[in-house]
Amino acid sequence: MNLRFLVPLFTVVTFAGCSSTQVDRHTTTKYEKVPPAKVEHVTPEVAAERPHDKLATARMSTKGRMAKNLPAEARKLTAKLGGNAYVVTEGTTSTRMTGGLLGTWRDETVANMTFEVIRWRAAPASASPAKPGQPATTTPPPAPAKKKHWYWPW
Repeated sequence: MNLRFLVPLFTVVTFAGCSSTQVDRHTTTKYEKVPPAKVEHVTPEVAAERPHDKLATARMSTKGRMAKNLPAEARKLTAKLGGNAYVVTEGTTSTRMTGGLLGTWRDETVANMTFEVIRWRAAPASASPAKPGQPATTTPPPAPAKKKHWYWPW
C-alpha cells in the first residue's frame, strides 16, 4: 500500500473514539489500588448515609464508539485512585445523525460524566443501645488470641 493511503487510515482510527479525563484530587494521601470488580456505583443518598472520604472529582468526556464505556472507565479510574465507590453527580449524552449528499450516514455520540471518587471509612465499634436514663456504652474489640510457642523436642 502507498503511504498516502495509510496516513488518513491511521488518522481516522486514532480519532474515531476520542476521550479525555480530568481529575481534581482532594487529598494528598495515597491509597492502595482496589480491584475494579470491587468498586461500586452508589447514589448520592447512599453515600450521604455512610461515612466516607472524598478522594477526587473526575470529569470524563468521550466522542464516538467509546461513549458506552464511560461507566467501565469510571470504575477503573476509581480503583486506580484507591476508592471503593463512585457517585455520578452530572452526566449528559447526545446523539446526532449526520449525512451527506451521497447517502453516507453516521451517528455521532458525545457523552460527558462528572463523578466523585469516595472511600468508605471503617465502621465504628458497635455500641449497645442505651437504656433510658443510662449512657450508651461501647463494647471493646475482642482480645487477640494468645500465640502458642513451639519448642524443640530435644
